[in-house]
Amino acid sequence: MLGSHLASLIEPNINLIRFFRFSAFFFFVYSISLINFLNLQIEPESQTQLLDATMGMEGVLLAGVPGAGGFDAVFAITLGDSGSNVTKAWSSLNVLALLVREDPHGVSLETGDPRTKEITSAVSAVQIE
Repeated sequence: MLGSHLASLIEPNINLIRFFRFSAFFFFVYSISLINFLNLQIEPESQTQLLDATMGMEGVLLAGVPGAGGFDAVFAITLGDSGSNVTKAWSSLNVLALLVREDPHGVSLETGDPRTKEITSAVSAVQIE
């Protein structure tokens, strides 16, 4: 069960979370349709099964194959501490999870890099409605 802290983060952003999940699902379905039409195999069946099972886990926002596909990598974006459940499930299938966590201070830019001014301006110009 998700903790109350995690629930307080999800509730105000539920529409955005639904949008990301729907967009990822739509992209996946479109991609699979195109791959089947062209008779290509990019994502092995065992990987599809792993990702389908991962998407069914509580707290998983998104799971997929980065890049061009193949057996080399999968990813899962999880909420709160649910990443530990993904790690356990993957470990039982001999899949190594490399964990990355968010910084409690959010996104930060280093001031020593002259490119940060361009990035900061671009990010500031983004408007989400």
